[in-house]
Amino acid sequence: MQKRPKKLFSDSLRGDVWKVTDHPDQSNYPGQKLYFVIVDSYIYVVPYIVEKDFSKNNNTQQEGNKNV
Repeated sequence: MQKRPKKLFSDSLRGDVWKVTDHPDQSNYPGQKLYFVIVDSYIYVVPYIVEKDFSKNNNTQQEGNKNV
């Protein structure tokens, strides 16, 4: 069996998203989703969470920057 080079998170950013789905174990990983990303002919699973307060926090930071 050949050894494949180690892949980094940054490698998944240059891949193509093949599928997006909820994590199958929502009781232990509530709200988590999975990206299935194709990189160099392999599929990698990248877990992620979308935070609900992101836009609220982002607006607060932008408002704070206006006063600078």
